[in-house]
Amino acid sequence: MTPILPYVRRLALADQRARRKSVLRELEALGLCYQVLRTETGAGLADNIAVPLGQGTPHLLLGAHYDAVPGSTGANDNGSGVAVLLDLIRSLSDRPLRFPLRIVFFDLEEQELTGSRAYVRHMAPGEICAMINLDTCGAGDTISIAPRVNLERGLLHRIVPLTPQDGARPPQPMEQLPPGDETSFVEAGIPAITVGVAPWEDVALIQAWMDAPSDQRLVPVPSVAETIHNGCRDAIDVVQESALQMVRHWLLQLIDQYSSWGKTR
Repeated sequence: MTPILPYVRRLALADQRARRKSVLRELEALGLCYQVLRTETGAGLADNIAVPLGQGTPHLLLGAHYDAVPGSTGANDNGSGVAVLLDLIRSLSDRPLRFPLRIVFFDLEEQELTGSRAYVRHMAPGEICAMINLDTCGAGDTISIAPRVNLERGLLHRIVPLTPQDGARPPQPMEQLPPGDETSFVEAGIPAITVGVAPWEDVALIQAWMDAPSDQRLVPVPSVAETIHNGCRDAIDVVQESALQMVRHWLLQLIDQYSSWGKTR
């Protein structure tokens, strides 16, 4: 089992250009073809980085934003999600894929989802069958998935694993999580979910926090909130190898189920 945490250590940089260069260096070290999709936006240049795996369309898209809140090293938010995808690319690079898959590292998520919105504007109709967004995957023991409604029908209902891994807690479908890049795809009519990790004791708190009106949030703040958006614990020492490996294993299960679904289409 190859450790994933070293990727996070190399990505956890407060300088946004340095973060981008770090992602590109990792891809170049893997010897993979990639595209930098540069778009001029009102928030500045958005440099999304796309890695195609397999041929054809529609493809399944796995994404994670590589930018961070200004001033933050963004270790958990979202160096963790990027690191899991980089390691997934490594593990899939010598594995022939029967069905199309694309991995995209999004820019400017922390600026109103600017990078993913730019990506959606320029994609062709019917290009993507579903989108899985990884965000804050490094701190906790429970995979959380939202929105639940997108797990109840269609492709995501067929391919998203909800059974517990060996010795682990089962993934927790939730009504909603804080909005991330999946929102850009949902708004475009594409089935999409966001996937993160939290301590088990935070799961109910997160749901209660999301359900409460913003001016009536009397429930305790989930501890995992301190590891996102430049929180006081969004640093490399909070990211856990066990959490990263849990998400990687979950993704491999999802890809296997996606491949099996494709054979029966």
